[in-house]
Amino acid sequence: RGQEGEDVAGVVANLQEIEKRALAAGVGKVWIATAQPSPNKAECFKSRSGACDAGLSIYQSRVDLTDAIIAAFPGRHLDFYSPLAKGKNRAGVADPKLLNPIDKLHPNLKGHEALRDAVIAAGVYEDAAGR
Repeated sequence: RGQEGEDVAGVVANLQEIEKRALAAGVGKVWIATAQPSPNKAECFKSRSGACDAGLSIYQSRVDLTDAIIAAFPGRHLDFYSPLAKGKNRAGVADPKLLNPIDKLHPNLKGHEALRDAVIAAGVYEDAAGR
């Protein structure tokens, strides 16, 4: 959302409002997914003129958003950054082996398997007894 001028705090506030409304509507629990890693650290947001915004990299904005979501939604977030990053941590860029080779952005089959495993590890699917 940085390309459109929205900062991390604005995105998190929007997600909190979505969660609030969903809970008010009777949804039992809302899970919020983090950002996914950028393919490289150098990619920047472009201004309307096409020039790079020197103060904002896509990589850093995704790391910052991921950290903010984890902090704002403890026990209610899905870390989709780490499983797709080289080294499986938030310091890494996207692992190209887990990305679609055509767009180098969306997860491929192995990437989706990593996301599935993150959902299972987070405990999204609990039985009636809470397990």
